[in-house]
Amino acid sequence: PSFFILSREYDEYQHDVERHPGAMYIQKPLASSRGRGIKMVVKPKEMPRDATVLVQRYIRNPLLIGGFKFDIRLYCVVTCFDPLKVYLYEDGLARFATEK
Repeated sequence: PSFFILSREYDEYQHDVERHPGAMYIQKPLASSRGRGIKMVVKPKEMPRDATVLVQRYIRNPLLIGGFKFDIRLYCVVTCFDPLKVYLYEDGLARFATEK
């Protein structure tokens, strides 16, 4: 889904809110990990312009595995763009939510 860093992309965020009435958004701190500090945006039109957070549209019906949310992290390196040459590291990471 689209995401916006409010301190730089506030107008684009407000345009997205207008194009998707009733959409839910989540707010994430810019320098955090493991889901810390993530909040639902209760009133999208009232987010402050100078907030240094990332905001993205919430996926209402995400793909689930066994009823659990998940994410997959893969690591790669791009060594050339023309022709495109990408190397994918053999090990990756799959994380699953602990609650349905």
